[in-house]
Amino acid sequence: MNLKLQINIIGHLLNIWWSVICFFPIMLHWLNFGIDYWLHFSIILSLVIVFLPTQFLRNLQFHNTIKFYENWGAKVFRKFVQEGDYGWLGKKGENRISSILTAKQYLKKIEMYERFHWGCLSFFCLSSIHCFVYNQVKYGLLIIVANMVYNIPTLLLQQYNRLRIETLINRQ
Repeated sequence: MNLKLQINIIGHLLNIWWSVICFFPIMLHWLNFGIDYWLHFSIILSLVIVFLPTQFLRNLQFHNTIKFYENWGAKVFRKFVQEGDYGWLGKKGENRISSILTAKQYLKKIEMYERFHWGCLSFFCLSSIHCFVYNQVKYGLLIIVANMVYNIPTLLLQQYNRLRIETLINRQ
């Protein structure tokens, strides 16, 4: 097996690992509480958010300047994500944007990641609200922490990357 494939597999396994860790408190809560209308509502609303028109998701952008995202740590997050500056193996990442076409393709990938994490963010928030309503404070706090670790940095990074790539495209 070549090195690039091994790095890719390790990256996917680490993504799965973080997903399992961050979804664990939610799974525990819903398994302990049981399936009810609130779970169905949370899933449906989260899916609706995932499939909202692109323009609506653009309105959820935290800010419209690259500097804002850099001040909130986007450059730091970028160093440690699967396709970031260094990846998880400490190696310098490849330049993935080599033309307008690859830039536009990467924007589609960013949009997919952003949609996924907006859906997760809403599901985590609704689940934590459910915890607090039913006096499951421990689970509610764990879900909030998991939400902050799993979704907020990723959304910041995807929006930062989108702004950078759009700036690059507009210069052409």
